[in-house]
Amino acid sequence: MTIPEIKENLTLATVLNHYNLKPNKNNMLLCPFHDDKTASLQVNPTQNRYKCHACDKKGDVIQFVQDYEKLSKREAILKCATMIGQVITNVPNIAKQEPATITEDKSLFLEKMFLSFRKGLLCSEPAKEYCKGRNLDPEK
Repeated sequence: MTIPEIKENLTLATVLNHYNLKPNKNNMLLCPFHDDKTASLQVNPTQNRYKCHACDKKGDVIQFVQDYEKLSKREAILKCATMIGQVITNVPNIAKQEPATITEDKSLFLEKMFLSFRKGLLCSEPAKEYCKGRNLDPEK
C-alpha cells in the first residue's frame, strides 16, 4: 500500500476516533500537542487535514499519528496501515480480503539509501561546502 492510498483510505475522523478525540460542532478540539485550555485544533474532515492555531501543528492523517504518538514517519505510516487493516476487517462484505500492509522491503531499502547518502555527505568536502553555502548544517 502506498502513502497516497493510505491518505485516501484513512480518514481523519477514523484517526481521531481511534484516539478517543471528539471535535465539537465547529470541528474544533483541545490540541493534544500542547497544554490547551480552549479548543485551538481545527479539523477539516473533507480534506482530512488539521491545524492548531496556537502551536501551529498541521498536516494530514499520517502527520497526526506521527505527532500524537511521537513516532518516526515510517512508524506512523505502518501504524496508519494497521488502522486501515482494522477498518477493512470490520466491514462485513470485505472481511474476506486481506488487510493492506506496507512491505518492509521498501522501507528497509529507503533507510539503506538514506544512510548511504548521509555517509557520502559526511565523507565529501565539496558536499559539506555546498551545504554550508546553502546555510545547512551537514552534521544534521
